[in-house]
Amino acid sequence: MPVPGGLGVVRVALLICGYWTKNLLKYNGTYLDMYRRWLNASLPPNSGYKLIMDGYGVIKEEYPEYGAIDMYDVVMITGSPFDAFSDEPWIVRLTKFVTLVGINHPEIRLVGMCFGHQIICRSLGGEACRNPNGWETGPTVLRTTYMGRLLYGVEKLELQEFHQDHVPIDSLAGSLAAGEIYLLASSDLTPNQGIVKFYPMGPDSDTPDFKLVEQVHILTSQAHPEFDERTVTELHRQRDEKDAIAKEAVKNYFGAKGADTEDEPIVKHATGKRWGSDYDGILVIGKTFWEIFGVDYSDDARVTVQPKRQEKRAPKVSGQAKKRSANLLLRNAA
Repeated sequence: MPVPGGLGVVRVALLICGYWTKNLLKYNGTYLDMYRRWLNASLPPNSGYKLIMDGYGVIKEEYPEYGAIDMYDVVMITGSPFDAFSDEPWIVRLTKFVTLVGINHPEIRLVGMCFGHQIICRSLGGEACRNPNGWETGPTVLRTTYMGRLLYGVEKLELQEFHQDHVPIDSLAGSLAAGEIYLLASSDLTPNQGIVKFYPMGPDSDTPDFKLVEQVHILTSQAHPEFDERTVTELHRQRDEKDAIAKEAVKNYFGAKGADTEDEPIVKHATGKRWGSDYDGILVIGKTFWEIFGVDYSDDARVTVQPKRQEKRAPKVSGQAKKRSANLLLRNAA
């Protein structure tokens, strides 16, 4: 099992499952811009590491070029306004693709946020569905499990949420009971707030230099570590205008005064959930992503980088070529 550390370049294939419009596009740029910004903000200055992230619009069935998937260290699946339990062709194909990457390319990490979390769980045999507890939006406190505390180093997380679907723990009961995957955190409304799957532990797992985080194969979060207050606020407004979110969720988010100003108020009474802190997206989840690849965050440690691998460069191809690549990969693995 490969244990990275000091790779220098970490290359991510971002499977983009949504798009921004209007103010969200103006503020965030594209999904690709937003995810790059989040991970770069999580990387310590002068770490010696570099992020290279390529985006693929899987709604249009664009995927990494056939034969080039092994050029990536990570396949990351974004959030989406669509339902992960849908049988729309592009969602079925995405689920199959994630399954095949996990089985046939185990050296590639799989990471998913919200919709991406649900797709990965679905690829592992779980079931995505509407959450009977309704919408969960805005800054939300998550209680970490024992494994979550080991991995994240905290007893609770506060992350931005925006979802009405979830993956029931019962649908993953077999894998959880067998120790194939582990639950990382829960909230009051959503028991499954993320899972982790590790590579098989080798003989070095009992040595002082062993780092559990570097054994991560799959990591998911039902929350949105890549979101900030401004993004979540505008999402509420846009969805409310389209009558595409429960009125109660909007009311809980803004409170009586939460929509009065764009500047964070000194007194947060009656501002709903809007003005809760949400720093753990960068300081915990983003940090953990980089720790998987050996980035050292200790105050007294100096990051040393092993000689870099030759930087992987996936050739730019047209949308049609990307579709053909996905077809070839799926057929080859069938």
